[in-house]
Amino acid sequence: DYKEHVIQFLDFRNNNMCNLKCRSCGPAFSTSWASEADHTIIHEFNPVDITSIDLSKCRKIYFAGGEPLLNPQHYELLNSLLEQHLYPEIMYSTNTTVLQYKDQSVKDLWPRFPKVQVFSSIDAVGPAAQAVRSGTVWADAEKNLQWMRSQSNIVLNIATVISAVNIWWLQDLLDYIDSWLLEENFMPVLAYPNGSVGLGIIPGQYKEPLVEMLQKSRFSKVPAMQAAAGRYSPPFLHAIDMGLTVRPEQRPQNVAALRELLWADSLPPDVAAPSPAPADDDRTVLMPPVAAGGAGATALDRKSTRLNSSH
Repeated sequence: DYKEHVIQFLDFRNNNMCNLKCRSCGPAFSTSWASEADHTIIHEFNPVDITSIDLSKCRKIYFAGGEPLLNPQHYELLNSLLEQHLYPEIMYSTNTTVLQYKDQSVKDLWPRFPKVQVFSSIDAVGPAAQAVRSGTVWADAEKNLQWMRSQSNIVLNIATVISAVNIWWLQDLLDYIDSWLLEENFMPVLAYPNGSVGLGIIPGQYKEPLVEMLQKSRFSKVPAMQAAAGRYSPPFLHAIDMGLTVRPEQRPQNVAALRELLWADSLPPDVAAPSPAPADDDRTVLMPPVAAGGAGATALDRKSTRLNSSH
C-alpha cells in the first residue's frame, strides 16, 4: 500500500534483532530472548526494497525494533535519504548500548540530519541497569549517552519502563536524570500492570513500604491542583488528582464517577481551593498518595510529563 500513497510519516521496524534480554520484553521483540524460547521463528526479518519507497514528502521517520541500530536496513535507509538530499526528522526507540552495526555507525550519519530524536530505554543506572536489561554494559551505554548529549542536533529523551524490577532503584535513576539536566526529557511509561514485571505483581506487604520510601525522597510533593493552579479549572485538576491516587479504592470507580468529577461546576465541599505552585526549583516532582477525602495524587511528574500505560 505504501507505493500508492504519499508518505509523510514512516514507522520502520522490520527486524527483531536485539542484543539485550530486557525483563519487560520477550521473544517477539528480541532475538536474544527468542534464542532461549521455544519459537520456530527466532529471527523475524522482513526485508524492504528501500528504493521502492518514495520518501520525498516524508517529514518524520521512526525507527524501532528489536534494536534499530542493529538493523542493517536502517543504515541502508539513512544512506538512501542522504543520497537523495532528503532530511526528515528521524526518531529512535533504542537501548543505547550500541551505535553501530558492522562498519556503519550513526556517529557518521546522524550529524548530517537537522534533527534526531532519541528515546533511550534506560530503566536504572550502574549495575542495576545491567540487572534490569540483561546484556547491558553500563559503561558503554553511558559513553553513548554522553556522545548524544554533545551533539546539538540530537534531542535525548529518557524513556524509562517503570516496573516491579526497577521501582526500588527509581530514586537513583531520577537523581541521575537530574544530574544530566534531562528532567524535561524524562518520558516514563508503566509496564503492563498485571504482566510478568508489572507493578501489580508486587506483594501487598511491600506496597506500603514502597510508597513510604518514595514519599521520603528529596522530590517535591505537588498535586495537580497546585502545580497547574490558574491554568485549568479546579474541578478538572481535582479529577486528575483523584484518578491518579495510588490507592485504587480512592479513585473514581467507574466512568460515570470520573465524568461527574471532570464536569463538576465546583469542588466538593471538603476539598480546598488550589493555591499557586511555588517557584520551580527545577526538581523532578513526586506526587503523594491521596488522603481519605483529600485531593492528592501519586504520579511521577516533571511539569507536564505524566506516566502512561505502555503498549
